[in-house]
Amino acid sequence: MYNVAIEETYQDGQIIFKEGSSGDWVYIILSGSVEISKNVGGREVYHRVSQGREWE
Repeated sequence: MYNVAIEETYQDGQIIFKEGSSGDWVYIILSGSVEISKNVGGREVYHRVSQGREWE
């Protein structure tokens, strides 16, 4: 997989993609963490994912 992977760096607070966007990428966190938000019943629900963890 690494032969076709592209390593990217994102700034703190930068939006990587938005809910409803095309889902044709896989992200692997090499360092740091990301915050994922989802609108559920009209309110935002947040989940933080760090290196070595997965979305549940």
